[in-house]
Amino acid sequence: MTPSRFRTLAISILATLAFALPIPAQADLVLTRQALMKEIGQTAFFIFRGMIDRTEGAEIIADNFADVATMFPEGSQGGHALPPVWSDHAGFLAILGRAQDGAEALLEAAEAGDDTIFMERLRALDEVCTECHRTYREPLDAAQ
Repeated sequence: MTPSRFRTLAISILATLAFALPIPAQADLVLTRQALMKEIGQTAFFIFRGMIDRTEGAEIIADNFADVATMFPEGSQGGHALPPVWSDHAGFLAILGRAQDGAEALLEAAEAGDDTIFMERLRALDEVCTECHRTYREPLDAAQ
């Protein structure tokens, strides 16, 4: 088999598999977003306790907020997310946007090495998270 024919065959097989394999289940999406959100909370805790480098922690938080923004499409209900995530999707996305902005500001303060501003921004981000959880996430003791 010539390299050209092999390449054509390989591309055909990959294209067939791409269309034949199932799209990741919504359950996977729910588990992924829960893992990202949990990592945000754990990382913030580790930062508060001085258990992780501030810049490294802020990068994790900012990256996770950027990733999680796409993980609440219609039909992905489940996990700890309450129905208002979808019934008030614009409100949810607005508060998520505030969290993303807060995470980016946190990262900027970490990179600048300004401890006072960093802690102010971390507390402000925590307030946004708390506000969002009051409306859009079931209480954790109810979920357990």
